[in-house]
Amino acid sequence: MTFFAQHARRWRRLDRVVRLIIVNWALGLGVGATLAIGMLAFDAFGLRTLLWRSDVALAGAVLFVAMFALSFGGVVAATAAMRAGRDDDDEPRGGRRAPALAYVAARGGR
Repeated sequence: MTFFAQHARRWRRLDRVVRLIIVNWALGLGVGATLAIGMLAFDAFGLRTLLWRSDVALAGAVLFVAMFALSFGGVVAATAAMRAGRDDDDEPRGGRRAPALAYVAARGGR
């Protein structure tokens, strides 16, 4: 059995929700890294200029891209997890319904 066949079998054995989270997290990482690199490439808000004039330019750029990618990865994975469930809130469940309005007899006077 080849290396890729072993990993393909292991990947298929994972729970569907775990696969959903991993795939969406990876997609979010890619989108976040692309956006961060794009911001640096187009010098949005003067970030590239600010980074390159610093004495820790490479570390700052790597941290900027990594944190941007991790943030987007987490947001995309969390959104996928929240949207994965069935929407069953439409059916009424248990309990007694109270009337919306209650009529009270009151006398007006002093």
